[in-house]
Amino acid sequence: MTVFLYFIFYLICALNIFWGTMKKKSNMLYAVAFVVIFILMAFNYNGPDIGTYIATYKLVGNAVDLSNALDSTYMEFGYTFLMFCGSKIGLDFFAFRIILTFACLALLHSTIRYYKVNPNFIVGLYMVYLFFFDTIQLRNCLTQFIILFATRYLFQKSGLSILKYIGCIIIAGSIHTLSFVYLVLLLTRFSNKKIFYQILFGIATIMFIGCVLLQPFLPQILTAISQLLNRGSGYFTTTVRMNCWVVLALHLVTLFPLYRYRSKISNESAKKTIDIIFKIEIIMGLFLPFSFINSNFNRIFRNVLILDTIGLALLYENSPRKSNSKQISLMALFLLIGGWLITDMYRNRNQDIIHAIMEYNLFFNYVDIVNTLQCVIVIAVCLIFMIVLRQAAHLRINKKRR
Repeated sequence: MTVFLYFIFYLICALNIFWGTMKKKSNMLYAVAFVVIFILMAFNYNGPDIGTYIATYKLVGNAVDLSNALDSTYMEFGYTFLMFCGSKIGLDFFAFRIILTFACLALLHSTIRYYKVNPNFIVGLYMVYLFFFDTIQLRNCLTQFIILFATRYLFQKSGLSILKYIGCIIIAGSIHTLSFVYLVLLLTRFSNKKIFYQILFGIATIMFIGCVLLQPFLPQILTAISQLLNRGSGYFTTTVRMNCWVVLALHLVTLFPLYRYRSKISNESAKKTIDIIFKIEIIMGLFLPFSFINSNFNRIFRNVLILDTIGLALLYENSPRKSNSKQISLMALFLLIGGWLITDMYRNRNQDIIHAIMEYNLFFNYVDIVNTLQCVIVIAVCLIFMIVLRQAAHLRINKKRR
Protein backbone atom coordinates (compact mmCIF):
# COMPACT_ATOMS: atom_id res chain seq x y z
CA MET A 1 0.00 0.00 0.00
CA THR A 2 2.83 2.41 0.86
CA VAL A 3 4.54 2.01 -2.53
CA PHE A 4 1.21 2.49 -4.29
CA LEU A 5 0.52 5.57 -2.18
CA TYR A 6 3.91 7.07 -3.09
CA PHE A 7 3.15 6.42 -6.76
CA ILE A 8 -0.33 7.99 -6.65
CA PHE A 9 0.83 11.00 -4.63
CA TYR A 10 3.76 11.89 -6.85
CA LEU A 11 1.85 11.11 -10.06
CA ILE A 12 -0.89 13.57 -9.07
CA CYS A 13 1.76 16.08 -8.00
CA ALA A 14 3.64 15.76 -11.31
CA LEU A 15 0.49 15.95 -13.44
CA ASN A 16 -0.66 19.13 -11.71
CA ILE A 17 2.74 20.75 -12.22
CA PHE A 18 2.81 19.62 -15.87
CA TRP A 19 -0.65 21.10 -16.47
CA GLY A 20 0.54 24.30 -14.86
CA THR A 21 3.65 24.59 -17.04
CA MET A 22 1.47 23.97 -20.11
CA LYS A 23 -0.89 26.74 -18.95
CA LYS A 24 -3.75 24.25 -18.89
CA LYS A 25 -6.30 23.65 -16.16
CA SER A 26 -7.88 20.44 -14.98
CA ASN A 27 -10.52 20.71 -12.28
CA MET A 28 -10.48 16.94 -11.82
CA LEU A 29 -6.73 16.82 -11.17
CA TYR A 30 -7.05 19.79 -8.84
CA ALA A 31 -9.89 18.15 -6.88
CA VAL A 32 -8.10 14.79 -6.65
CA ALA A 33 -4.98 16.56 -5.34
CA PHE A 34 -7.05 18.19 -2.59
CA VAL A 35 -8.61 14.84 -1.63
CA VAL A 36 -5.19 13.15 -1.41
CA ILE A 37 -3.75 16.05 0.61
CA PHE A 38 -6.75 15.98 2.94
CA ILE A 39 -6.52 12.23 3.62
CA LEU A 40 -2.77 12.21 4.22
CA MET A 41 -2.85 15.36 6.36
CA ALA A 42 -5.95 14.74 8.47
CA PHE A 43 -5.32 11.07 9.34
CA ASN A 44 -1.56 10.96 9.91
CA TYR A 45 -0.95 9.47 13.35
CA ASN A 46 2.82 9.07 13.67
CA GLY A 47 5.90 11.16 13.00
CA PRO A 48 7.56 14.37 14.27
CA ASP A 49 5.37 16.55 16.54
CA ILE A 50 2.14 14.59 16.03
CA GLY A 51 2.57 12.73 19.34
CA THR A 52 2.89 16.06 21.17
CA TYR A 53 -0.29 17.39 19.53
CA ILE A 54 -2.26 14.26 20.43
CA ALA A 55 -1.02 14.26 24.03
CA THR A 56 -1.72 17.99 24.43
CA TYR A 57 -5.24 17.57 23.04
CA LYS A 58 -5.97 14.89 25.66
CA LEU A 59 -4.41 17.01 28.39
CA VAL A 60 -6.52 20.03 27.50
CA GLY A 61 -9.60 17.83 27.20
CA ASN A 62 -9.12 16.63 30.77
CA ALA A 63 -9.04 20.19 32.11
CA VAL A 64 -12.02 21.24 34.23
CA ASP A 65 -12.31 24.68 32.69
CA LEU A 66 -10.61 26.93 30.16
CA SER A 67 -8.36 28.51 32.79
CA ASN A 68 -6.97 25.11 33.77
CA ALA A 69 -6.64 24.20 30.10
CA LEU A 70 -4.52 27.30 29.44
CA ASP A 71 -2.30 26.46 32.41
CA SER A 72 -1.81 22.87 31.22
CA THR A 73 0.08 23.69 28.00
CA TYR A 74 2.69 26.06 26.57
CA MET A 75 0.61 26.48 23.41
CA GLU A 76 -1.02 29.83 22.69
CA PHE A 77 -4.50 30.84 23.84
CA GLY A 78 -6.18 30.58 20.43
CA TYR A 79 -5.11 27.03 19.69
CA THR A 80 -5.72 25.91 23.28
CA PHE A 81 -9.22 27.41 23.11
CA LEU A 82 -9.92 25.47 19.90
CA MET A 83 -8.70 22.23 21.51
CA PHE A 84 -10.78 22.88 24.63
CA CYS A 85 -13.95 23.48 22.58
CA GLY A 86 -13.30 20.43 20.39
CA SER A 87 -12.73 18.09 23.29
CA LYS A 88 -15.72 19.39 25.27
CA ILE A 89 -18.15 18.70 22.41
CA GLY A 90 -16.84 15.13 22.29
CA LEU A 91 -14.48 15.20 19.30
CA ASP A 92 -11.41 12.99 19.39
CA PHE A 93 -8.13 14.41 18.09
CA PHE A 94 -8.59 13.20 14.52
CA ALA A 95 -12.14 14.53 14.22
CA PHE A 96 -10.77 17.84 15.53
CA ARG A 97 -7.94 17.71 13.00
CA ILE A 98 -10.40 17.06 10.17
CA ILE A 99 -12.03 20.42 10.91
CA LEU A 100 -8.68 22.21 10.98
CA THR A 101 -7.60 20.53 7.72
CA PHE A 102 -10.86 21.53 6.04
CA ALA A 103 -10.30 25.11 7.21
CA CYS A 104 -6.71 25.17 5.89
CA LEU A 105 -7.58 23.74 2.49
CA ALA A 106 -10.61 26.02 2.15
CA LEU A 107 -8.37 29.04 2.80
CA LEU A 108 -5.86 27.76 0.24
CA HIS A 109 -8.56 27.24 -2.38
CA SER A 110 -10.06 30.66 -1.70
CA THR A 111 -6.64 32.31 -2.08
CA ILE A 112 -5.89 30.56 -5.36
CA ARG A 113 -9.23 31.70 -6.74
CA TYR A 114 -8.72 35.25 -5.48
CA TYR A 115 -5.36 35.65 -7.20
CA LYS A 116 -6.63 34.07 -10.45
CA VAL A 117 -3.55 31.89 -10.79
CA ASN A 118 -3.40 28.43 -12.36
CA PRO A 119 -4.70 26.20 -9.54
CA ASN A 120 -2.97 23.05 -10.78
CA PHE A 121 0.42 24.75 -10.73
CA ILE A 122 0.08 26.01 -7.14
CA VAL A 123 -1.32 22.81 -5.64
CA GLY A 124 1.29 20.70 -7.48
CA LEU A 125 4.14 22.81 -6.12
CA TYR A 126 2.55 22.73 -2.68
CA MET A 127 2.63 18.93 -2.73
CA VAL A 128 6.36 18.87 -3.51
CA TYR A 129 7.43 20.48 -0.25
CA LEU A 130 5.14 22.52 2.01
CA PHE A 131 2.55 19.77 2.37
CA PHE A 132 4.95 17.60 4.37
CA PHE A 133 5.88 20.29 6.89
CA ASP A 134 2.30 21.56 7.17
CA THR A 135 1.25 18.03 8.08
CA ILE A 136 3.64 17.77 11.02
CA GLN A 137 3.49 21.42 12.17
CA LEU A 138 -0.21 21.77 12.82
CA ARG A 139 -0.30 25.21 14.48
CA ASN A 140 2.05 26.79 11.96
CA CYS A 141 0.02 25.25 9.13
CA LEU A 142 -3.16 26.88 10.38
CA THR A 143 -1.55 30.29 10.89
CA GLN A 144 0.15 30.10 7.49
CA PHE A 145 -3.17 29.78 5.69
CA ILE A 146 -4.82 32.48 7.77
CA ILE A 147 -1.96 34.84 6.84
CA LEU A 148 -2.15 33.77 3.20
CA PHE A 149 -5.89 34.46 3.17
CA ALA A 150 -5.34 37.83 4.87
CA THR A 151 -2.96 39.08 2.15
CA ARG A 152 -5.94 39.84 -0.12
CA TYR A 153 -6.77 42.75 2.18
CA LEU A 154 -3.40 44.32 1.32
CA PHE A 155 -4.71 44.71 -2.25
CA GLN A 156 -7.94 46.46 -1.25
CA LYS A 157 -8.20 50.22 -0.75
CA SER A 158 -10.87 50.54 1.94
CA GLY A 159 -10.10 51.33 5.56
CA LEU A 160 -12.16 48.29 6.55
CA SER A 161 -9.71 46.04 4.70
CA ILE A 162 -6.92 47.22 7.04
CA LEU A 163 -9.03 46.21 10.04
CA LYS A 164 -9.78 42.85 8.42
CA TYR A 165 -6.08 42.24 7.86
CA ILE A 166 -5.24 43.15 11.45
CA GLY A 167 -8.06 40.90 12.67
CA CYS A 168 -6.71 37.95 10.68
CA ILE A 169 -3.20 38.49 12.06
CA ILE A 170 -4.52 38.70 15.63
CA ILE A 171 -6.33 35.37 15.11
CA ALA A 172 -3.18 33.82 13.63
CA GLY A 173 -1.07 35.30 16.44
CA SER A 174 -3.34 33.72 19.04
CA ILE A 175 -2.46 30.35 17.50
CA HIS A 176 1.26 30.99 16.90
CA THR A 177 2.82 34.15 18.36
CA LEU A 178 5.32 34.52 15.53
CA SER A 179 2.44 35.51 13.25
CA PHE A 180 2.39 39.03 14.69
CA VAL A 181 5.50 39.88 12.64
CA TYR A 182 3.29 40.02 9.53
CA LEU A 183 1.61 43.18 10.77
CA VAL A 184 4.57 44.97 9.18
CA LEU A 185 3.17 44.05 5.75
CA LEU A 186 0.64 46.83 6.29
CA LEU A 187 3.41 49.11 5.05
CA THR A 188 2.24 48.20 1.53
CA ARG A 189 -1.00 50.05 2.28
CA PHE A 190 0.68 53.29 3.33
CA SER A 191 3.14 53.95 0.52
CA ASN A 192 3.46 53.11 -3.17
CA LYS A 193 6.47 55.33 -3.76
CA LYS A 194 9.53 53.68 -5.27
CA ILE A 195 11.88 55.60 -2.97
CA PHE A 196 10.14 54.15 0.11
CA TYR A 197 10.89 50.57 -0.95
CA GLN A 198 14.42 51.51 -1.97
CA ILE A 199 14.97 52.79 1.57
CA LEU A 200 13.50 49.58 3.05
CA PHE A 201 15.77 47.51 0.81
CA GLY A 202 18.74 49.59 1.98
CA ILE A 203 17.78 49.12 5.64
CA ALA A 204 17.44 45.35 5.14
CA THR A 205 20.86 45.24 3.46
CA ILE A 206 22.53 47.22 6.26
CA MET A 207 20.89 45.02 8.91
CA PHE A 208 22.06 41.85 7.18
CA ILE A 209 25.63 43.12 6.85
CA GLY A 210 25.52 44.24 10.50
CA CYS A 211 24.52 40.72 11.57
CA VAL A 212 27.39 39.26 9.53
CA LEU A 213 29.83 41.51 11.40
CA LEU A 214 28.22 40.85 14.80
CA GLN A 215 27.82 37.09 14.31
CA PRO A 216 30.66 36.13 16.73
CA PHE A 217 28.90 38.08 19.50
CA LEU A 218 25.33 36.89 18.75
CA PRO A 219 25.25 34.08 21.38
CA GLN A 220 25.98 36.53 24.20
CA ILE A 221 23.53 39.13 22.86
CA LEU A 222 20.75 36.56 22.48
CA THR A 223 21.37 35.06 25.91
CA ALA A 224 20.96 38.52 27.44
CA ILE A 225 17.71 39.10 25.47
CA SER A 226 16.35 35.70 26.50
CA GLN A 227 17.09 36.39 30.17
CA LEU A 228 15.51 39.84 29.93
CA LEU A 229 12.32 38.45 28.38
CA ASN A 230 12.39 35.32 30.56
CA ARG A 231 11.38 33.23 27.55
CA GLY A 232 12.47 32.29 24.04
CA SER A 233 15.50 30.23 25.05
CA GLY A 234 14.67 27.65 22.36
CA TYR A 235 14.38 30.23 19.60
CA PHE A 236 17.30 32.35 20.81
CA THR A 237 19.84 29.52 20.72
CA THR A 238 22.24 30.05 17.81
CA THR A 239 22.52 26.64 16.16
CA VAL A 240 23.01 27.77 12.55
CA ARG A 241 26.03 28.32 10.37
CA MET A 242 25.05 28.67 6.72
CA ASN A 243 21.33 29.14 7.35
CA CYS A 244 21.41 32.91 6.84
CA TRP A 245 23.03 32.58 3.41
CA VAL A 246 20.58 29.89 2.30
CA VAL A 247 17.55 31.97 3.36
CA LEU A 248 19.04 35.04 1.65
CA ALA A 249 19.63 33.10 -1.58
CA LEU A 250 16.07 31.71 -1.62
CA HIS A 251 14.68 35.18 -0.87
CA LEU A 252 16.59 36.63 -3.83
CA VAL A 253 15.38 33.80 -6.08
CA THR A 254 11.89 35.26 -5.67
CA LEU A 255 12.85 38.92 -5.49
CA PHE A 256 14.99 39.18 -8.62
CA PRO A 257 12.49 37.90 -11.25
CA LEU A 258 9.67 39.97 -9.78
CA TYR A 259 11.86 43.09 -9.81
CA ARG A 260 13.35 42.50 -13.26
CA TYR A 261 10.27 41.47 -15.21
CA ARG A 262 7.13 42.74 -13.45
CA SER A 263 6.96 45.77 -15.76
CA LYS A 264 6.97 43.51 -18.83
CA ILE A 265 3.52 42.11 -18.06
CA SER A 266 0.69 43.46 -20.23
CA ASN A 267 -2.15 42.06 -18.10
CA GLU A 268 -2.85 44.99 -15.75
CA SER A 269 -4.53 42.90 -13.06
CA ALA A 270 -1.64 40.41 -12.94
CA LYS A 271 0.88 43.27 -13.04
CA LYS A 272 -0.75 44.90 -10.01
CA THR A 273 -0.71 41.63 -8.08
CA ILE A 274 2.93 40.95 -8.95
CA ASP A 275 3.90 44.51 -8.00
CA ILE A 276 2.39 44.23 -4.51
CA ILE A 277 3.91 40.76 -3.97
CA PHE A 278 7.26 42.31 -4.94
CA LYS A 279 6.74 45.02 -2.30
CA ILE A 280 5.87 42.35 0.24
CA GLU A 281 9.16 40.62 -0.61
CA ILE A 282 11.06 43.87 -0.03
CA ILE A 283 9.46 44.19 3.41
CA MET A 284 10.17 40.54 4.21
CA GLY A 285 13.85 41.32 3.73
CA LEU A 286 13.71 43.16 7.06
CA PHE A 287 13.41 39.76 8.77
CA LEU A 288 16.60 38.31 7.23
CA PRO A 289 18.56 38.99 10.46
CA PHE A 290 16.36 36.39 12.20
CA SER A 291 17.99 33.73 10.01
CA PHE A 292 21.25 34.35 11.89
CA ILE A 293 19.63 33.36 15.16
CA ASN A 294 17.97 30.02 14.62
CA SER A 295 16.55 28.03 11.72
CA ASN A 296 13.22 27.93 13.58
CA PHE A 297 12.77 31.49 12.28
CA ASN A 298 12.88 30.18 8.69
CA ARG A 299 9.12 29.77 8.97
CA ILE A 300 8.79 33.57 8.77
CA PHE A 301 9.76 33.26 5.10
CA ARG A 302 8.25 29.83 4.58
CA ASN A 303 4.82 31.09 5.63
CA VAL A 304 4.68 33.38 2.58
CA LEU A 305 6.12 30.75 0.23
CA ILE A 306 2.73 30.06 -1.37
CA LEU A 307 2.36 33.80 -2.06
CA ASP A 308 5.86 33.72 -3.61
CA THR A 309 4.85 30.85 -5.90
CA ILE A 310 1.67 32.72 -6.84
CA GLY A 311 3.70 35.80 -7.83
CA LEU A 312 6.19 33.79 -9.90
CA ALA A 313 3.41 31.67 -11.45
CA LEU A 314 1.53 34.82 -12.51
CA LEU A 315 4.76 36.17 -14.02
CA TYR A 316 5.23 32.88 -15.90
CA GLU A 317 1.63 32.68 -17.12
CA ASN A 318 1.54 36.26 -18.37
CA SER A 319 4.96 36.38 -20.03
CA PRO A 320 5.32 36.12 -23.84
CA ARG A 321 6.29 32.72 -25.23
CA LYS A 322 10.03 31.99 -25.31
CA SER A 323 10.78 35.22 -23.44
CA ASN A 324 13.46 35.55 -20.76
CA SER A 325 10.83 36.41 -18.15
CA LYS A 326 8.96 33.18 -18.88
CA GLN A 327 12.05 30.99 -18.67
CA ILE A 328 13.54 32.68 -15.61
CA SER A 329 10.27 32.75 -13.65
CA LEU A 330 9.77 29.03 -14.28
CA MET A 331 13.34 28.27 -13.27
CA ALA A 332 12.90 30.44 -10.17
CA LEU A 333 9.78 28.49 -9.17
CA PHE A 334 11.60 25.17 -9.28
CA LEU A 335 14.71 26.58 -7.58
CA LEU A 336 12.58 28.12 -4.82
CA ILE A 337 10.60 24.97 -4.02
CA GLY A 338 13.58 22.66 -4.51
CA GLY A 339 15.82 24.87 -2.40
CA TRP A 340 13.41 24.97 0.52
CA LEU A 341 12.80 21.20 0.24
CA ILE A 342 16.53 20.38 0.34
CA THR A 343 17.19 22.91 3.12
CA ASP A 344 14.45 21.66 5.46
CA MET A 345 14.98 17.98 4.69
CA TYR A 346 18.68 18.36 5.49
CA ARG A 347 17.91 20.35 8.64
CA ASN A 348 15.49 17.58 9.73
CA ARG A 349 17.62 14.71 8.39
CA ASN A 350 17.37 12.82 11.68
CA GLN A 351 13.57 12.87 11.62
CA ASP A 352 11.28 10.60 9.66
CA ILE A 353 8.93 12.98 7.81
CA ILE A 354 7.90 11.86 4.32
CA HIS A 355 7.89 8.15 5.14
CA ALA A 356 5.95 8.72 8.38
CA ILE A 357 3.25 10.66 6.53
CA MET A 358 2.93 8.02 3.83
CA GLU A 359 3.18 5.02 6.13
CA TYR A 360 1.16 5.93 9.23
CA ASN A 361 -2.36 6.88 8.24
CA LEU A 362 -5.60 5.85 9.95
CA PHE A 363 -7.40 5.89 6.61
CA PHE A 364 -5.34 2.91 5.42
CA ASN A 365 -4.00 1.17 8.51
CA TYR A 366 -6.53 1.27 11.34
CA VAL A 367 -10.30 1.20 11.63
CA ASP A 368 -12.32 1.89 14.75
CA ILE A 369 -16.10 1.82 14.21
CA VAL A 370 -16.94 4.53 16.77
CA ASN A 371 -14.18 6.91 15.71
CA THR A 372 -14.77 6.19 12.04
CA LEU A 373 -18.43 7.11 12.39
CA GLN A 374 -17.48 10.31 14.20
CA CYS A 375 -15.00 11.22 11.44
CA VAL A 376 -17.57 10.54 8.72
CA ILE A 377 -20.13 12.77 10.47
CA VAL A 378 -17.57 15.57 10.91
CA ILE A 379 -16.54 15.36 7.24
CA ALA A 380 -20.20 15.47 6.17
CA VAL A 381 -20.87 18.51 8.38
CA CYS A 382 -17.78 20.28 7.03
CA LEU A 383 -18.80 19.58 3.43
CA ILE A 384 -22.32 20.90 4.05
CA PHE A 385 -20.87 23.99 5.73
CA MET A 386 -18.56 24.59 2.77
CA ILE A 387 -21.43 24.23 0.28
CA VAL A 388 -23.55 26.70 2.25
CA LEU A 389 -20.66 29.20 2.36
CA ARG A 390 -20.08 28.83 -1.37
CA GLN A 391 -23.72 29.39 -2.18
CA ALA A 392 -23.80 32.45 0.09
CA ALA A 393 -20.72 33.83 -1.68
CA HIS A 394 -22.34 33.33 -5.10
CA LEU A 395 -25.50 35.10 -3.94
CA ARG A 396 -23.43 38.04 -2.64
CA ILE A 397 -21.52 38.29 -5.94
CA ASN A 398 -24.76 38.18 -7.95
CA LYS A 399 -26.27 40.97 -5.83
CA LYS A 400 -23.23 43.17 -6.44
CA ARG A 401 -23.49 42.62 -10.20
CA ARG A 402 -27.11 43.72 -10.15
